[in-house]
Parts: sequence; C-alpha cells; structure tokens
Amino acid sequence: MPAVELENLTRKYGAVTAVDDISLVLSEGEMLAMLGPSGCGKTTTLRMLAGLEHPTSGSIRIGETVLANGRKSVPPEDRGIGMVFQSYALWPHMKVFDNVAYGLKLRKVPKAEIAQRVSNVLAIVDMAPYSDRFPAQLSGGQQQRVALARAIALEPNVLLFDEPLSNLDAALRESMRFEIRHLQQRLGTTSLYVTHSQEEALAMADRIAVMQAGRILQVDRPDEIYHRPTNRFVGKVVGVANFLRGRVSARSSHDVHVMVGESICIRAARSIDTIAMSQDVDVMFRPDAVEISRLGDAKSETPNGENSFVCTVSKISYLGSVVEYFLDIEGVDSAFRVQGRSPVVANISEKVVVSFGDDVPWVMPVMDD
Repeated sequence: MPAVELENLTRKYGAVTAVDDISLVLSEGEMLAMLGPSGCGKTTTLRMLAGLEHPTSGSIRIGETVLANGRKSVPPEDRGIGMVFQSYALWPHMKVFDNVAYGLKLRKVPKAEIAQRVSNVLAIVDMAPYSDRFPAQLSGGQQQRVALARAIALEPNVLLFDEPLSNLDAALRESMRFEIRHLQQRLGTTSLYVTHSQEEALAMADRIAVMQAGRILQVDRPDEIYHRPTNRFVGKVVGVANFLRGRVSARSSHDVHVMVGESICIRAARSIDTIAMSQDVDVMFRPDAVEISRLGDAKSETPNGENSFVCTVSKISYLGSVVEYFLDIEGVDSAFRVQGRSPVVANISEKVVVSFGDDVPWVMPVMDD
C-alpha cells in the first residue's frame, strides 16, 4: 500500500490554478523531491498535504486514512505529519529543549517520555550539548538541526521539508543535505522535499517530480530525469543542457537519425519511443559529455561526419579544472556550450570540432516549454 497518495489534486485561488489535477504516489520510506521554479505549485502541494491549505478538488491519503477530499479535511495536528520550514520557525523565547518538546507537550505526552524522546532526537542531530541555549545563540545550521529534531520527535508517519536549506550558505547547504538524507534513511520516514535546487534534488531524493505551471511533467529516478527528460523544460531544470532543433531523417529499432540544419547528422541510440519519421525533435546533450578539439588536429580529420561537426568559439570561461566553451554553428540558430579539460584548446573565433558517441544525445519531441 502507498504511504502517501495524492489523486487528481487541484488548488485554485479565484481564476488562478496553482495546482492543476496532479496525482502522485510516495512509497513507504521514500524521499521524493518536488523540483521546479517559483510559482510552479510545489509548496502549495506540500501545504495541502500538511493541512495548511484545502484542496479545491481531489483527495489526499496516508496509508488507508483519507486526510482530505471534497467532504472532509483532517486538521494539521491530527495528520501524523512533521514539517521542517525554510525559516526554522523556532520559538525565540524557548530554549532548544523546550522548542523540541513543545509539540509533545501539546499532545500531553508524559513528562518522563518527553525528556527521553527530546534527549534522543537531540543526540541524533548532534545538538545534545546545546539543549539549554536559545535559538539566537545558535548558527543557522544548528537552528535547522533543532527544527529537524522537533519534527522527528513527534515520530511522524510523513516528513515534509519546505526548502529547508535555502537560508544557509553554500558550504553548510552541502553538508546539511547529506545529514538530512542520512537521517531520513536511518529513520525510514516517508518524506516529501520541496526545493528549487537541482543539486539538492539530485543528491537527496529517491525520485524527483518536476513541476511547471501547477502540473507534474515527469516523475522518475534522478538519473532518469537527468539523462532522459521527457521534454526541454525538464532537461533545463535539472543540470545544464544543450538543445539542437532538428528533424528525424531515419529511425530503426535501436537508433534514430536527426538532421540539424543542412549538413549535421546526429545519430542517437536513446530516444523517446514515440518518435516518428520526419518529426521535429529536440536533441539534448550535456556539456561534459562531448569532446572538443581544434580543427585540423588528429582527432578531427573528418569534422562533418556523424555526431561530429564544426563550430566557432564565441566565448571562453576558465573554471580551473575545466574550460567552458560557448559555440556557434554556422547556419544553425542555436548556440551551445561544452566543457573540456584545462588547458584551453582553442581561442575565441577559432574553429573547433565537437564530437560524441551515439549514447550521448537524447532525442525528444518538440513541446512548448
């Protein structure tokens, strides 16, 4: 049985549809990340699951319990859900121990049990030595650990994370995402993690749901989302991606050939199954998955072959261990970028050859994004 099930969930504010008929299932113990730009509906979805917003239509279940549908809505405090907020939401006048204990006191848990559970969760998040401090005496990362301890002290069926790391600096965000993921796996608590950070989604989630304009575009494992997006929007949301617009010129059971412009032929071993002959498509490839060499080098003896074509360097960005090249293709209205190892192999305005294997490009239908 699914741990969490959202079915045909919709939330409208007057004429504006914030969440548009989405359905989603979370398995027991899974961490699912909802990823998308601001205003896509991910936080509204999380708030409906938490009971802070009421669906316009659709239903929400945890296990066999219906939390919300057209006839009922269970109050937030009765849903068995823990939540970690972006702003920490700690009581400034309460010490760490009392902040973590607050929800347990509201539920009238015996004092001895409160003391034991608070001590346990503070130890789990490495905050036991700080139990007598006030929030103002803690760093941002420490405050977020306290907020996490408060959520898991309730022993919830489901944990919700609303962009919990966005207020932290880059180094702390990286360490905290590993801590949260390790803790979630250790506890085995089903979790929904809302974020606009592709790094957090890729590093932390078992699956990712990509949202746009209130709809879920794709739900899959991080590696599938990254390498096999269903459309251009998903490809751009997760990682840096290049796209070339072309038309299918040939296809077989194991590959597809795409003509880009008049002279570039790309053969791809990977594509969406429904791709048809003569269909307009987008060819996606990642900047770090291609080779770049000067025109005339040994590697570029046949520059205009299959999956190999000549470009002109328009910009160069030196990034230390790698060099990023921004390239133009003559006769093709699409600039793109690739990465090569240091040192710089070409200069601005020079001709270079870009090449890649047939397992690199991913072909998808042209869709509005």
